[in-house]
Amino acid sequence: MIYEYALDPELLNSWEKFRYLTEKFGVSEGRLISRFPKKWKMMVYEGLKGLGEIERTKIEVKLQEIDNKIVTRKHEYNHASTWLNNAEDEDRRDPFHAIISTSNTQRNPKILLYDNLDGTLEMWAVSRQVIVPRDAISISNALSPFLCIAKCISFVDPYFDNVSSANHD
Repeated sequence: MIYEYALDPELLNSWEKFRYLTEKFGVSEGRLISRFPKKWKMMVYEGLKGLGEIERTKIEVKLQEIDNKIVTRKHEYNHASTWLNNAEDEDRRDPFHAIISTSNTQRNPKILLYDNLDGTLEMWAVSRQVIVPRDAISISNALSPFLCIAKCISFVDPYFDNVSSANHD
């Protein structure tokens, strides 16, 4: 399975945190970063202003290379509120697997604190494989994260009828 996480852009304001967190995301890790809000990357860039030039440049370069670890969602964002409040509101509308932040004043069980991330946390320790029942709804639910980020999908199944394998752009 692949799970979508809301990742507080303020967490990525140091090379150590940026490297640790971005290495934990990707299809092979079973976790994707939600582009929440649409200007999530811009919020990360804005958080780098106080860093030294070398550290900021390292993060900026790597930030350009993580699009394959990000999934876009349609959402509403209230710029008068904090990122965390917006993420909690969005989670109520369309749930994330978890929200990763630096604080959890409301004691929301869906919020994982960066300082506590490890494999023992149920919402962080994700299974990378799952047996999917062979029915349309189960298969479509299992494939939906892939379809959101894929540029081309090829189905290989001996029970499919002979279907053209032409790549339709």
